[in-house]
Amino acid sequence: MKLSKSVTAMHEYVEQQNLKKEEKERRKREKKEAAEWEEAEKVRQEEKEARATEKARKCAEEQKKAADAERERRAQMKKDVDISMAPFTPFTRGALERLRYRNKMIDALKALDVVELQKCCKAEGIPYNGKIEAVLDIADVKVLIRFGTTTQGADNVICIEESEDRGGKSDRDARPDEVVA
Repeated sequence: MKLSKSVTAMHEYVEQQNLKKEEKERRKREKKEAAEWEEAEKVRQEEKEARATEKARKCAEEQKKAADAERERRAQMKKDVDISMAPFTPFTRGALERLRYRNKMIDALKALDVVELQKCCKAEGIPYNGKIEAVLDIADVKVLIRFGTTTQGADNVICIEESEDRGGKSDRDARPDEVVA
């Protein structure tokens, strides 16, 4: 009996040792996998940061190119065009006043609902063809009432031949031995 107890005790002891050994190997394997996972995660994070940095660099480079192009365009525009306001003429003042009045009328009419616009159209004798058309048509009628027609008088057009007759000599009038400056 003693011997069988010793054998079973020895067998249990060996099994416990094997279990401890397997547990130790499992923990070692888990630590190794965790370290590998952390290393892979670190590499992924570094790659992500590198992509973000590259993207930010490209974006900054594009913005710089766009800003340079805009500066160059503005510099060229300053060279090409002398920006100066032409003096207002009576016609341009009238046109601006007319446009401002029309815009005010459109803004006022936009606030009206459909029924009110239909009443306005009926009062002005304008067919109602939808809100936008009605607003624009009513505004145009009110502008015409206030400012009159939009047409100007006919300008005097002088033909080239007539202008040469009125002016001094032309190149055609010069003799072949004369030089016209």
